[in-house]
Amino acid sequence: MQGEITDISVAGTQRARSADDLLSAPFRVLPKGPKQVVSTLFEKQVAIGPDRPAIRSGGREVTYDQLNRYANRIAHLLRDRLGDDQEGVALAAIENVGLLAAMFGIMKANKFVVTMSPLDPLDRQETMIARSDARILLIDNGWKAGMGEPEVDEGVEVITLSELPADLPEDNPGLEIDPEDYCRLLFTSGSTGEPKGVPKQHWVEAIVSQRPGFEFSEHDRIAQLFPPSFAAAPSSITAALLNGGILCIYDVKSEGLHRLGDWIDQQGITYIGIVPSFLRRFLEATPEGVTFPSVRLIACGGEALLKKDVELFRRYFSEDCTFLNLLASTETDTPMFFAIDRNTEIPDQFAPVGFPDEGVTLLVLDDDMRQVGVGEPGMLYVRSSRLAHGYWNDPENTAKAFVPDPEGGDGVVYRTGDLAMIREDGCLIYAGRGDDRVKVRGYGVDLTEVQKALLAMPGVEEAAVVAKDTDGDDSRLVAYIVVDNTAPSFGRGEIRAFLSDRLPPYAVPGMFVKMDALPITERGKVDKRALPDIDLIGPSEGAPSAAPSDDVEKTLVEIWQHVLKTPDIGVNDHFFDELAGTSVQGLQVFAEMSSRMGKELAPTTLLAAPTIAELAEVVRSGAGEPTSRSLIPIRATGTKTPFFCVHGGGGGVFFVRDIANHIPSDRPVYGLQAAGFDGVPSAYRPVEEIAARYLSEVQAVQPRGPYLLGGLSFGGLVAFEMAQQLKRQGEETALIALLDTKIIWETNEEAHDPTRHRKRMAEMNLGQKAWYLVGGVWRRAYRKVRHWRVQMSLRAFHKLPKNLRQFHFFPLFAQAARDYEPQQYAGEAILISEKGEQEAQEAEWFPLIDGEVESHEIPVGHFDLVKEPHVATLTGYLNEAFDRVEGRRS
Repeated sequence: MQGEITDISVAGTQRARSADDLLSAPFRVLPKGPKQVVSTLFEKQVAIGPDRPAIRSGGREVTYDQLNRYANRIAHLLRDRLGDDQEGVALAAIENVGLLAAMFGIMKANKFVVTMSPLDPLDRQETMIARSDARILLIDNGWKAGMGEPEVDEGVEVITLSELPADLPEDNPGLEIDPEDYCRLLFTSGSTGEPKGVPKQHWVEAIVSQRPGFEFSEHDRIAQLFPPSFAAAPSSITAALLNGGILCIYDVKSEGLHRLGDWIDQQGITYIGIVPSFLRRFLEATPEGVTFPSVRLIACGGEALLKKDVELFRRYFSEDCTFLNLLASTETDTPMFFAIDRNTEIPDQFAPVGFPDEGVTLLVLDDDMRQVGVGEPGMLYVRSSRLAHGYWNDPENTAKAFVPDPEGGDGVVYRTGDLAMIREDGCLIYAGRGDDRVKVRGYGVDLTEVQKALLAMPGVEEAAVVAKDTDGDDSRLVAYIVVDNTAPSFGRGEIRAFLSDRLPPYAVPGMFVKMDALPITERGKVDKRALPDIDLIGPSEGAPSAAPSDDVEKTLVEIWQHVLKTPDIGVNDHFFDELAGTSVQGLQVFAEMSSRMGKELAPTTLLAAPTIAELAEVVRSGAGEPTSRSLIPIRATGTKTPFFCVHGGGGGVFFVRDIANHIPSDRPVYGLQAAGFDGVPSAYRPVEEIAARYLSEVQAVQPRGPYLLGGLSFGGLVAFEMAQQLKRQGEETALIALLDTKIIWETNEEAHDPTRHRKRMAEMNLGQKAWYLVGGVWRRAYRKVRHWRVQMSLRAFHKLPKNLRQFHFFPLFAQAARDYEPQQYAGEAILISEKGEQEAQEAEWFPLIDGEVESHEIPVGHFDLVKEPHVATLTGYLNEAFDRVEGRRS
């Protein structure tokens, strides 16, 4: 930020010198002086130039005086019918002049406008009228013919604008209106539930006309590209009609995009407020060489602004034109913006949304309402004197969105629902909607980040990403893309390979849909509800998938298509890396193989044979039958020392694949699962015996040291004992990785100690004690039922269903951990603990290990340590430790 504003005005022919002028601190200072009233500011412009044009719409021109007289007639009618009290008046109008006259008339009568949208179904309109407690509905004939007339309660009077009494006065009502009074009640979209009414005050609505740096004047021609009933419309309306400009209304729906450029030139438009995707669509359809020299200011909001949108802006608009990226909401006004000119660098795929106005504080907080660090994503909260006063007659939703200020005091902050990051210079980076975060395989995925990665791929012009069937592990991401026709052809494999370098595996879409254009709503935003499931991109564009060569491969293709819900699968497509398969879907594949093919294969076979061609070869050869073998190759190739990771308390090793995804490809990775995990489970074995068994399989792969060993939870104890046994053999273990491994395990006696429970209950109230007791009884009963099911399955089938395996292994390994007494060890280790456990685990392990111990804490729970995105942090520590010990040897 640099420079001071001196004599900057963009009214008339004077313009802001650069975006730096607009972004400098004085620009963000709001106008001083008394708060203004919308209707009073409008009446001042009428007095200055009554015969000046106020509205141009469809070839019709209306002067300020004509609009004012029409508004005054409505104001006097409302005063006669409703009296002095502030209350809402519902407005359902299509014809622009009548609609605008009614808006000002309602404000002049010191009532507030409850505007219906032509996109709203009748039942929503009726809900809005009822919730606003409006006693009058103003409607025009166009609305009646096109949308129908809402059914209203008996106490609501319906007045048709074309049938106003002829003898109504046309002079200004002359009321003293408090700037703090409401002038509008705007209902939010309600996309995530019932619509919520947001009351807006006169002085807040008037601010847009007074921002220093780009004041509007009688020289401005302000474009209104969407119906005035839309939420964003009042900013253009007040910018024009409170400053003597002309509001130029263009009906995109009837006139189309192809005429918009000519209309901008003919009208001499100076300001355009627009949605980024609509601007993008318009400019991409505009011929090269065409420019719009009259436009001095463009404001974009409602969606993320892309770097390519800025490039289009520079191509078609003059050097004097400034581009504003806004982040606004109905509840907050416009708390921030970012100004862009010819020289503004946009280093990322998304343009920043800027800096706050004076009196506005931006807070980016985590789930515990604590400020996140610079560059870290979090939920955006706004503290401002311009916040709405909650939701109309809706205390429950008000309490959810307008929350107590985390920094104390009696004030509130507004939870925007937007994800954001703050740069070191205080500039805000928009990171998508909070409701754009979905669960995929149990991991949180930010759809905006996936879209951002897609847009970085050469040849991808537009992208939208949605989650289909969002029900836990069955969720999958679908990407819709528009491809540049001049770009080289590419298919699913190429896209996934590109994204895999930028996103974690679970965030890479499993399905891609190529489209000529993304559907948009009448507001100009991408219409995700209209995105289809057609034109799937195959493994390579223009070439068929690798076809099955025999009945085995054909059956496997059918099974994978059914489980993955992907119609185009080739025999060489990787289950995890290309098709985004999950471990749960892997289990479903083997269940179907069992029923359709009569093949009982270990699900971990998929780790070693992740394509249909490889899996078919296992089926043909008869390999892969369930065995008692523990060593599972996750990645068997590489020149560096292998890493062997022991299972946790549940016995399985699918989590090791997530670790391997973040380990460089030149290091082999193996998992050690519980003996009998895929077949007949083993009985109780002490840690020493388990370690000896696993060590024999490890040494079959790597006969001599140094070794890299690790384990999760209970597996860390086994890895520690393996290192002890190797030392007795004269072999070296370079490093032991103890992943949230505790030495002191709770005994059964401790778990059921009455004294322990009494201490806990002493701090509870009566209700909490009741729930504690009920929960304890239920948990003990549930454990007994699980134990009974395990025993019955073993007696009947001599093996366990997949969903019961962990319940067999957990108690066995817990007992083995309690029985194990670790001895002093000379060597190196890395200790990684869950949230709040670092100090306790250091106290357990440091006295036992005579050597360097590196300790880290990851601020998540035990089970999240090996899940994205935290597994990347965990593996980062491992990679550094591996490189360090190997570098020391070399």
